[in-house]
Amino acid sequence: MSKYLHIFRYGFFAFVIVYLIVSINYFTQINVGAGDEALFIYDLNYISKYGWQAAIEKGISIPYMLISYLFSLFFEEYIALRVVNIFLFIGLIFYFFKIKKLRNLDFYALLLFYFATAGYFFKGINDPLFVIALVIFFTETYFILKTKEKQNIAVLFTALIFVVFTRALFVVFLPAILFSIYLIRKQIKLSFKKMIPAIFFLMLFSIINIPSIAKNNTLSYDAKDPPPNAISNWAQRQYLAQLQVNNGERDNFTHPSWKETDQYLIVNGEDSLPKGILSGLTFNIDLTIKEFFKDLGYIIVYSSRQLGLILPILFYFGFLLFMKQKKITSTSYACSIITIMTTIFALIIISYIELRWFGSFFLLAILAFSELIQKKQLHNFITVAHYLIMIAICCYGIVQKVI
Repeated sequence: MSKYLHIFRYGFFAFVIVYLIVSINYFTQINVGAGDEALFIYDLNYISKYGWQAAIEKGISIPYMLISYLFSLFFEEYIALRVVNIFLFIGLIFYFFKIKKLRNLDFYALLLFYFATAGYFFKGINDPLFVIALVIFFTETYFILKTKEKQNIAVLFTALIFVVFTRALFVVFLPAILFSIYLIRKQIKLSFKKMIPAIFFLMLFSIINIPSIAKNNTLSYDAKDPPPNAISNWAQRQYLAQLQVNNGERDNFTHPSWKETDQYLIVNGEDSLPKGILSGLTFNIDLTIKEFFKDLGYIIVYSSRQLGLILPILFYFGFLLFMKQKKITSTSYACSIITIMTTIFALIIISYIELRWFGSFFLLAILAFSELIQKKQLHNFITVAHYLIMIAICCYGIVQKVI
């Protein structure tokens, strides 16, 4: 088996290149303003028309808008947004190659495979900035545990500041973030000098957020607000969507209109749907438990489209290492982050799961898995099976995008 290993390996690399070319051609033809992209195009136009203060008071993703606005001076809004995200991904490659000095071909092949599969890097949305900042934070923690050295503390906490100010979704990641900081504090001592860049960006973004804090008592984030005359909110709309899906009244991955959600509340009472995510967890315990296991199954099955066999293999070796060493290593840390965040998302999301939320810890999984391959810690049979599965997924993706 070992003598054929390189054949499968370079075969996978070749398929990734073809798949990447096909995906770039496919995703660059996405309709302008599809999905959440329309919101960010609107925000750029709002800044140009009403100014930054009004836009911040309304609610925008400040770090993403600051970067995108510079590009919008030279390109159309949607092009500027998409170009920013492509450059962010190129910057991520630079980070791994130049700063972390990774020379692992398997890692870069899997990174490009994920880029070609996920697709959201080609859209004008702020997910790429959020994901990249968060994966840098997780990666620096990973290498601190691996090398027992400080690594790039300035980069680590600066990335965390961008995470906090880019999307309100950071709140969902707080358990994983706090767990990471706890492990860092156990491993090394933090110095004020190393924290200066992060403190600078913290102060900068805090000052820029003053209009939003003064008017709304909160930081400024992109907001998909309901229509002005709606009486329902997003949590209620999503909860109703899942109720209708379960009753066979609606196709999965779709939502009722705002008018339909409002009508449901009028007919059934204002307390017939939960008003927020947390209240939704206890609104119907049986439904929460049912959706938890259904979402968990969905994540496990559909993550294979972006990761192949990486998650089950990584979990197996992470568990073995933890049982053997009785402490959190870099590999078991990656498994812990994946477990924490997968469990949280499966629990709090009553409606359907979007795998783009998982980008940061999926990329962390790719890093940890590729190091297992590089260190030859996997049996040749497992490695070959991994390459074959990934080649099959590449073939499927190529056919799907071409046809």
